[in-house]
Amino acid sequence: MKGEAEYAIQVSEAYLKKKKIYVDIPQTLVREKGTTAKEKSSWFGYMPKVWHPMQVVITKTGKQASLIRSPMLLTIKSDVEGMHACELLVKPDKAGVYWFQCIRPFIFGNITMSFT
Repeated sequence: MKGEAEYAIQVSEAYLKKKKIYVDIPQTLVREKGTTAKEKSSWFGYMPKVWHPMQVVITKTGKQASLIRSPMLLTIKSDVEGMHACELLVKPDKAGVYWFQCIRPFIFGNITMSFT
């Protein structure tokens, strides 16, 4: 329909510039060793105090879509057989930013993070 806006999901550039604990999504991840008992039984863990600030923007203008308040779903998948996908549903904060904690992989292979 004419006049309807199209939306996209992207990392919030404004928050990336604010602090080092807000980071862009890396193209490659480095495998780490899990140190706790819980991590040793998982294929990935989370980085303490390091976050991906995501937002919904209007595709045409690149400006944040302030009226969007729907939850955002993150799906984390591995191409390694037997590793089950993980899904996280997050609501935006008052500024409309969705906060996802960075992951630490404990296995080799390709990991895909999908935001919807």
